[in-house]
Amino acid sequence: MNVKPGTYIWCTLLRNRKAGFLLAFILWAQVSLWGQTIEINAVNDPLNEVLMEMAREYGIQLSFDDQLLSGYPVTLKQSFQKPEEAIAYLINDLPLEYQKIGEVFTIYPVEPEVQLKNYLLSGRVVDSKTLEVLPYSHILVNESGVITDFNGNFSCVSADSVFRLSISYLGYYIKDTTLSAGSNYTLALTPSLIGLREVVITGSVVERSGQQGEEAGTIRLNHKIAYRLPGNGDNAVFNFLRLQPGILAAGERSSELIIWGSYSGHSKVMFDGFTIFGLKNFNDNISFVNPYLAKDIKVLKGGFSSEYDNRVGGIVDISGINGSTQKPSINLNINNMTANGMASIPIAKRSAITFAYRQ
Repeated sequence: MNVKPGTYIWCTLLRNRKAGFLLAFILWAQVSLWGQTIEINAVNDPLNEVLMEMAREYGIQLSFDDQLLSGYPVTLKQSFQKPEEAIAYLINDLPLEYQKIGEVFTIYPVEPEVQLKNYLLSGRVVDSKTLEVLPYSHILVNESGVITDFNGNFSCVSADSVFRLSISYLGYYIKDTTLSAGSNYTLALTPSLIGLREVVITGSVVERSGQQGEEAGTIRLNHKIAYRLPGNGDNAVFNFLRLQPGILAAGERSSELIIWGSYSGHSKVMFDGFTIFGLKNFNDNISFVNPYLAKDIKVLKGGFSSEYDNRVGGIVDISGINGSTQKPSINLNINNMTANGMASIPIAKRSAITFAYRQ
């Protein structure tokens, strides 16, 4: 088929004109849709109905809680150029906000910010009788501690308008009270006076570890107190001696028993007047003395008479018991180190025989 060149050009122009008209129509429709004026005329109408009417007339897509918005009445007669302006004006001063998601305007509630209110309580703590201030009193306020200042004043802040207080001060009764928020409170504490009954003090025998008399340099020891000393319970005479002032003993031999600064070997240990331990003795272990046989232990640090021989050091004079002249008696003590035993049997009105063992 033969087509003239002029005919082809004319057909092309016709087609281009149709496409241009179609494009112009689409643009005009869009401009007409968004460029139209939005008229709102409402008299005490619910907000949800106003929005639904606006959506029907102007083709606006909306999403909201119908029941929530029905509680907000609208009285308005005004024109708007854009849907955003109309919606923003309608929800102004209301706990509502909107957001455009795609082509849909979503209206949702906004939770109001809760502002915590603080309540103040202040006052001072005084004596109920003299009204003197009580500085540095301890106050427990709603489980939080507060200390008054030098003048007895205090202040505290709480989110609770009711203050539960517990006030304490040394020498006063604790005061529990409940107060409302306020200032210049005066809290008085009552002195805790406790009446005491009459106390009668009577004398009694007291066991002492040592006694210093009128004799210079003389100490008398009570070996029974050794049972109360800390340790393994062994009341050896030597262990008790080395705890006394002025006595130095690094070991358990009499040659190392130094009294009142004397040299080693100058001290003397006696039992009922007999020298039992010395440098040349057969057995120098002073722990072999059975404590049940000791009645009195006297330590002479210096200035003793000639009856104690020519010693220039200290003297330990142990006096033995007399034995039981009334009825038989038995004493026994066993610990993890030693075993002590003593038995006394009367044989006459003024005499007794005593057996002792220590291992």
